[in-house]
Amino acid sequence: MKIISQVLNYFIPEICPYCQENFTENGLFCAECLVKLPAPGQNICKSCGGDLDLILDICSKCMKEKPAPWSDAICLFMMNSNVQHLVEQYKYNNKIEFLSQMADSASHKIQDSKIHFDCVTAIPLHFMKHLYRGYNQSALLAKRIAIVTGIGYKNLLVRRKFTKTQTRLSGEERHKNLKGAFFSKNKAFIEKKDILLVDDVFTTGSTLRSASEALLSSGANSVTILVLARR
Repeated sequence: MKIISQVLNYFIPEICPYCQENFTENGLFCAECLVKLPAPGQNICKSCGGDLDLILDICSKCMKEKPAPWSDAICLFMMNSNVQHLVEQYKYNNKIEFLSQMADSASHKIQDSKIHFDCVTAIPLHFMKHLYRGYNQSALLAKRIAIVTGIGYKNLLVRRKFTKTQTRLSGEERHKNLKGAFFSKNKAFIEKKDILLVDDVFTTGSTLRSASEALLSSGANSVTILVLARR
């Protein structure tokens, strides 16, 4: 199948799913678009995976938040207007053609991190929001990452609170909004596992903190977060 795909791509080049103008390969973003979608540099924050702006191992934004319960963090892009557009199109307009590029980028980041994972899971949506939107953007990305990396995917969390949108809330309000929002299931599986937890955007980390605490309280050995973008 891979050979057939390569032959078809040679004769019928694919168009970049982001700009819809330049030719690309294997459904990935073109070089021009990748320049507009900045990834974190070599020095990254251990708490959010974004660019490090201090001499410590966490950035100035994370210094203002409570200590993270997860062990490590992986971030694919640093937020700018182009990344914001990508996130909004993927999250709200069902642009799942972006998945190939994001999963490919994630697999490279995971390989570079040299961190062992027993499984991949995702931040769940409340079932009412899932019904309204029709899909969970974080779960789609997590499942594609699991396929690309060969790490198994499992649904390990349930969202029990229908939380209001976090966009206009302060850091403290976000923490209160998400307190007790998640509980874990399949505790027998979770125990002593190293888990990769996937979400879309990292702002204060409140959502990831609540979900990570639920996994760790169920006996997970460690949690590493992977986010699409750091705001």
